[in-house]
Parts: sequence; structure tokens; C-alpha cells
Amino acid sequence: MKKIVLSACVLFIGLFIFITWVKKTADSELLQTSKSNLTKAQKDTIVQFWAFYKEATTLRLNEQWDHAAEKYKEALLLDNTHEDGWYYLGNMYLELDQYIDAEKCWKQLIQLNSKNSRAYMQLADLYINNGVLFDLDKAEQACRTSLKINKEETGPVQLLGEVHLIRGDLEQAARQFESVAASNFKSVDSYYLRGYIDWKNDQKSKALNWYKKAIQSAQPNTHVSDKVLGEGDTKTVKGFGSVTSKSVFQPLLNELATVSSSNTAVDMEKQYQELDILLNQLKSRIL
Repeated sequence: MKKIVLSACVLFIGLFIFITWVKKTADSELLQTSKSNLTKAQKDTIVQFWAFYKEATTLRLNEQWDHAAEKYKEALLLDNTHEDGWYYLGNMYLELDQYIDAEKCWKQLIQLNSKNSRAYMQLADLYINNGVLFDLDKAEQACRTSLKINKEETGPVQLLGEVHLIRGDLEQAARQFESVAASNFKSVDSYYLRGYIDWKNDQKSKALNWYKKAIQSAQPNTHVSDKVLGEGDTKTVKGFGSVTSKSVFQPLLNELATVSSSNTAVDMEKQYQELDILLNQLKSRIL
């Protein structure tokens, strides 16, 4: 009986490997056939597209945002279905403070691929942090769509917490920030904003613990400047073509690296009072 079962397993595995090989071979042959059917003009277009795209990438990594934007546009004129092209062009417009153009790029990306979570996350960030396009309802919808597509990212969770915070729903906001902090131990934003909630609820000791975590994560030897390391991430790092954070909270977060350990409680009180004023200003936009 055991021999029969073993033989059946071996046969099944062999059949699976054979089917996989046949499929890969067929796909490869189809791709080669497709390439061979291209005209010289079509091949030249593909070569030119990648030349523009690679140049745009180099410019982006060197943080030459305006020149990178031009090259991404040239590339997209040759292939307007390239998802990364639209994504990064939107990022370049964000750097150049051309927010409406950035929104158009990410919306175009969603039209190409409705499952692109990065595009929804960028739109959510835009609707929270931009005065012209400020819309918490749109931001929340974009956050939830991004999370539905990719539950592993912490960025949309952080942004959803910020939506709740601005609305004044501190309990919901606290849950979101704690979720981010649990999976991303270097999230300056989540520690800082979670601490504010305890401060607002007059739980100063708990607030100070969160605030100290934010300070530790914001130290120059851990993070530098106000560069976002990657999509879905809330930690920061300098360079590498990263997009500068446009968060309305960033000026306050930048001050954390200079907080003196001897005056932490005093600095926390001062900062959270400033944050309280900022949140009231943001909340007034909803009314």
C-alpha cells in the first residue's frame, strides 16, 4: 500500500514538473514570436523608451526632480501604459509642488491598474497634507482601498490614523498608531502622534513614554533629513531619490532630533501644545 501511495506521489510530482516546463516553454516561445513580429520602428520605440526611463531613474536618484520629470514624460509619450512611469512622474510633481499634476498621474495609474496600492496611498497622503486638495473623505477611502489591496503596508494605516486624529476621533487614531508601532519599531510618526493622544487625555506619564520613543527613533544616527525611505514606510532616510515628506506634521517631527534629554517633559509639553493648535486648524477645514 505504501509503495502504491509513494508511486502515486512521484507520478504526481513528475506530472506537475512536466506541465510547468511545458507552460514556461510555451510562454517563452510566444514571447520570442511576439518579439520577432515587431517592426523595426516598434523595436526602436521600445529601445528609446527604456533609454528615457533609465535616464529619468538616474536623475531621480540624484534628486534632480525637474529633469527627471521631463524624462519620465518623454518615456510615457512612447508607452503610456507603464505603471512605474506614472507613479514616479507623480512623485516628481509632488517634489515640485505641482500637486494637481501629481494627482492626475496617480489617477492615471489607477485607471491602468485598479489594484495598484501605491497609487491609492499617495493620493491619501496628498488629500491629507495638501491645502488645495485637502479632503479627509477621499483620503480615508484611498487608505482603505490601499489596505484592501495590500494589508502588509504600514503607510496606509498611519495615514488612516492621521485622518481619525484630525477629525478628533482619538480612540480610533490611537488604535491605528499602535498597530503601526507594533510592526514598525522605527516609526517616528506613530510614536509621536500616539503620545499626543495620551497628552490630550491628560495621561502625561504615558505620553512621555511614547514621546521618548519618537525621540529615539528620530536621532540622526538612525534617520537623517525628512526623506521617506520607501512606499508604505514611515521611517526616513537621506537621499537615494526618496521623495521629501510633505506631511503637515513634518516640521514638528524634525525638531525631535534636537530635543535635550534633560528637558524632555518640557519639550513634550511645548510640542504637543503646538500640535494641538495645528490639529485645530486642520479640523476647521472640515467644518
